[in-house]
Amino acid sequence: MNILGIDASYTCTGIAVVTMDSAPGTERVLTTTRVRTSPRDGTDTYRARNIAGECVSIARVFSPQVIGLE
Repeated sequence: MNILGIDASYTCTGIAVVTMDSAPGTERVLTTTRVRTSPRDGTDTYRARNIAGECVSIARVFSPQVIGLE
């Protein structure tokens, strides 16, 4: 099972994908990244779209079954 984790913030959003089998201790990090934005980048709506776009791109690559948002 792939899990997409998002630690949201308008200035620096962390994104990670972890995979695990049914057995405990089988967790592996597949990818991590961060999306940095600044008030100079435009409105909060524009910044949120950029963050969401990156999350969607990663989800298309890794096809997570679960999403966790902190």
